[in-house]
Amino acid sequence: MKKLRAAVLTAALGLALAIPVMQAPSAEAHGWVTSPPSRQDHCATGTTSFDCGAIKYEPQSVEAPKGSMKCSGDNAAFSILDDESRPWPVTEVGSSITLQWKLTAAHATSTWDYFVDGQLFAQYDQGGNQPPSNISHTLTNLPQGKHTLLARWNVADTAMAFYSCVDLQVGPGGGNPDPDPDPDPDPDPDPGQCEAPAWNASEVYLPGERVSHNGGHYEAAWWTQGDNPAQSGEWGAWRVLESCDDPAPDPGPNPDPDPQPDPDPDPDPDPGECDVAPWSASDVYNGGDRVSYDGSVYEAAWWSYGDTPSDSGQWDVWRLIGACS
Repeated sequence: MKKLRAAVLTAALGLALAIPVMQAPSAEAHGWVTSPPSRQDHCATGTTSFDCGAIKYEPQSVEAPKGSMKCSGDNAAFSILDDESRPWPVTEVGSSITLQWKLTAAHATSTWDYFVDGQLFAQYDQGGNQPPSNISHTLTNLPQGKHTLLARWNVADTAMAFYSCVDLQVGPGGGNPDPDPDPDPDPDPDPGQCEAPAWNASEVYLPGERVSHNGGHYEAAWWTQGDNPAQSGEWGAWRVLESCDDPAPDPGPNPDPDPQPDPDPDPDPDPGECDVAPWSASDVYNGGDRVSYDGSVYEAAWWSYGDTPSDSGQWDVWRLIGACS
């Protein structure tokens, strides 16, 4: 009889221990904001000037109970994300942005909450459904100035949420809420309503094609694929448009190669006496470089390799300067 009671007690204890394990929710969902880059994304890609610690290896794991207003979600393992004394990189954007999430394991979701400087700015209801792994949300009419945006992904069937903080400079300047010193240079500018399609990293763009990205608008200078418009410099593949009505790029003032465009501008031209080096199909040329070709001088508008100068049109890489002197 004692053995029977012992067996029953052991089985009961085993069942009691198993029940909490079976009922404990498994946090299968993981993810973080990649564009504009969140603090943990900067850590993971090495764009911070300091060592972020463990978060650089697992940017998707900033998980904590719902309701926190901290970048770490009050997860002590990632408390560095709450340190405002750190020089977190700031992304300059327009008044409208598209926040891109990367989900390594999508999970049923209740809502996506977005807070600007601690105030709820927008909320997207997922209705308890499973989101796509590359879900994104667009926020419009962001206030001017420097802000910290907290993105909170609330999982539907657990008590947990995932957190990402993004440091933004909305508009130019150092956080001035009204950084426009000009007395209304455009009575009705609204670059946020351009009809240009959103930039897609997988698409190929040809010169002159326009896209929108993170509230800004850009025009391709040449063939490009995968070049982020917001990271394009002065000589990059994308030209920043001030507004949707920006004209086509101005190739610059005519350098007046010949003040008297006579059919015979030089009575004794000698193509062999050009002061600049001859063009070579195997050389790389940057914007501003000059070459001679077939008795004429050409100037590169941007990076070029293998483009024959005489084949360039008005908007192509080579601009005719004039005949060799």
